[in-house]
Amino acid sequence: MDGTDDGQNARDSPLSLGRQREHPLPWIVFGGSKEESSVDFIQLVQRLAFQRGQANDDEWIAQYASTCFTDDALIWYSNLESEERESWATLRLALLRYYPPPPKIRSFSTSSPSAPASRTQSFERIGIIKVLDKNSFYLGFVAFDRITGAAIIARELQKSTWVGLPRGGKSAPSQLYMMDAASDEQLPCLGVALLPSNSSNPNIAPQKLRGIADEYQMPIGRWRLTNVPQPSPRCRGSESPAPPHHSYTELATWVLAPCEEGTAPSYPPRSNPKPEERRAALVWHYIKDKVELQVKWVDEDGGECELGGFVHRDAPNELHFHRLEDMEPRKVKDFIQEDRVTFFLRPEDYPYR
Repeated sequence: MDGTDDGQNARDSPLSLGRQREHPLPWIVFGGSKEESSVDFIQLVQRLAFQRGQANDDEWIAQYASTCFTDDALIWYSNLESEERESWATLRLALLRYYPPPPKIRSFSTSSPSAPASRTQSFERIGIIKVLDKNSFYLGFVAFDRITGAAIIARELQKSTWVGLPRGGKSAPSQLYMMDAASDEQLPCLGVALLPSNSSNPNIAPQKLRGIADEYQMPIGRWRLTNVPQPSPRCRGSESPAPPHHSYTELATWVLAPCEEGTAPSYPPRSNPKPEERRAALVWHYIKDKVELQVKWVDEDGGECELGGFVHRDAPNELHFHRLEDMEPRKVKDFIQEDRVTFFLRPEDYPYR
């Protein structure tokens, strides 16, 4: 015995070293930056697995992919649940959800003088509308439900609605163009629509709330509330509604909707009660230093009122709007179970996450 370790000899043998030199394992790196594509990374990993004869071994591929993450992607991977890391099928889906590929943006041509204005616009900014709750926590992005068509808040970026702010759109009011290639050519803008009211003319917004008051009814001997807010079908009212002897005022409600170009909120003709006509695109006010989006509407008295986005407290993905002055605590108290959200235009050159 010469004292040489047999294990060391085996590892350093010409045969083992030759195999390592002949079939080196390439290392792919993915850091999650905006210059990197999650789709390209997945394709490279899967091609390597095929070359190694491991295409059907989900566990092997997941383990190999785990060695490729660096920087932000490594932090993301470290926070995954164990069941998401163990299989390539689940890891791949988690990767695409967090680092989705950039959406297909509608192309705009300026060569044809007869092209619609939405196709010849130049944009100050293209992005998605990020939604934060009342505590400035992230809720998701503005999107439309593909089945119901209703505006919702989606957490998956690939479901979000991409919009373009036209050059000069920093002056108020402005309009936002929907950039999805599938959007309606006749309704290219993202605006707001007044939900039909229960009045004789559904185009007229319900009157502003005046504040809940109480009065003692004689000789019945009971208290009666007046001006109790009555929620719309998109709102969430109290689980314990006020008794029927109280008096109610309908709560005006708006929703996001596709709109025609250049349409502004205006006093509607009382003789033409078509609910779809109360839509407007020129409602957005872009606050550049905060990258915040605000919504304003011309009310029935001709004055401008600010609308705020609201969600149900137990269903924070259902998005709609009310007048901010209507939602003051003294006017709604516990009869409306909703919280306000705020909107921010996140530019497209941010990392896709």
